[in-house]
Amino acid sequence: MAEAAVKICENILRKCLRTGQDPHDLLLFYRNAEIPALRYSPSQLLFGRVLKDKIIWNEEVLLPKCPDIDVVTKRLNDLQLQQKCQYDKGCKTLTDLKGNDRVLFRLADSWQHGYVSGPANTPRSYWIEGENGKTYRQNRQHLIRIKGSSRLNRAAQPSTEDCGTQPTVQNLNDCGGDELIEEASTMKEDYFTNDEEHLPQEDVPFNRQNASKDSTHSRYGLRDRSNIRIPPRFKD
Repeated sequence: MAEAAVKICENILRKCLRTGQDPHDLLLFYRNAEIPALRYSPSQLLFGRVLKDKIIWNEEVLLPKCPDIDVVTKRLNDLQLQQKCQYDKGCKTLTDLKGNDRVLFRLADSWQHGYVSGPANTPRSYWIEGENGKTYRQNRQHLIRIKGSSRLNRAAQPSTEDCGTQPTVQNLNDCGGDELIEEASTMKEDYFTNDEEHLPQEDVPFNRQNASKDSTHSRYGLRDRSNIRIPPRFKD
């Protein structure tokens, strides 16, 4: 509510600069305006009465009348609870992180890779070990977990340096490339066994009268257009 009041006052001052009006008059009108959720104006909450401005025409309204603090507090709590419910509709509870989980954490103006060392002593905070060897404490809000990747899974995978740089059969076997070799051999056999499909076809002249009914139109669900008769009015 305080941020909204500051924003409204800034807009009032900008309007005074454009129109040349007295800012004190506009601020006076704002202080006398009733807050819908609390049913009291800022002047009533602060002074216990309405301020006299150009709109007030009944002097009885200017008599002091202190608002009930308990009623104002209850209405303010209800307003804050309603705002919280509206905010929670677009939020979700983040999942907890485990040790050795690979994450992206915010460091300065960039995202860095790291691993979770364990939970910190504060709520929703974790100790993160970066790739540079340093340890950082990060909030769960600033951590993005990389699914299906952890320090243990990465250590169990064979290194690319052990496989060598040349794509040999021995290196593929060592790196678990049996499935790739089998798939490549199957593709090679299918290509040479079905070589008839790759032969060039002879050019056959197209004859509309000898065209079968299983033409392009019937293939794509269109009706046969060879038996369409021209209306008599278009024969001339």
